Order: sequence, then structure tokens, then C-alpha cells
Amino acid sequence: MFGLRKQEDLTKKNYKIRYPAKAGYRHDTKIYFKSKMEANVYRFLKTKKYDQVEYEPDLLYFAHNRYGIKGYVPDFKVTFGKRFYYIEVKGFMEKSDYAKVALVRRDYPWIKLFYIDQKKYNLIKKNYAKEIKNWEWCIIILGIGLVY
Repeated sequence: MFGLRKQEDLTKKNYKIRYPAKAGYRHDTKIYFKSKMEANVYRFLKTKKYDQVEYEPDLLYFAHNRYGIKGYVPDFKVTFGKRFYYIEVKGFMEKSDYAKVALVRRDYPWIKLFYIDQKKYNLIKKNYAKEIKNWEWCIIILGIGLVY
């Protein structure tokens, strides 16, 4: 019988929840990404008129700090002409992420660092996902139903 299931039915072992693969090598980009968000943002950036888009090319070292954080690798370096900036893709920010932002501002005040959070990512997805080849959609299979 099809339809909504009771909560206790969803906890039985005969229903499997499959989470989409996040980290992995993408054949279209020939890059190993840590998440689907990063892979999709890379595809989005490649559609723009930038000279170069690089994935995790640089390591920024920090001077001694109270957080104990030694370095930070931004997700993307976007170059246009002689200028560049970094982009970090985050679904949500943790305490250590706020500390890294503060340390980048302290030790590298000339570097521009932009964040793409879940809200900005959803805007990109809404406006560009259907136009970008190989965009990765998130589908979770639960029992016999699909949850989008």
C-alpha cells in the first residue's frame, strides 16, 4: 500500500536511507572534490569569464594564535587579470571557521576572501543549475519513496 508511513515504520531495519556520495573524483572536471557543493560551485565559476579558477591551490600559514590553527586552504582561487580572490564554500559555519576568517583578516589583510554559504548556494542553484552541464542534484532514497 502506498502513502505516508508512520514514524515507527521508518525506523525499521528494512528501510534504507541512502545518502548521495559527497567526496569524490569528478570525471567532467578531473578534480577530487570534498563535496557536491564544491563541485557545483566550481562548475558555476567555470561558466563565468574568469582567466583561471583553481581548486585548493594555496595554503595560508598563520602566525601564532590562541586557536592553535596553523594554516588554512581556501576552496577556490579565482584570477582575472593581475587580481585574484579566494572563495570558501560552506554549508554552515562552525566556531573554527569563524576563527580562520579572523586569522585571514589579521595575517593577510590584502587578500579578499568570499564565502558561499547555503543561502548563496541555493541562489546559484535556482538560477544556474539547469544551464550547467553535469550539475549534481541531491536525492535521498528512503524506503520506496524519494525525498528531494
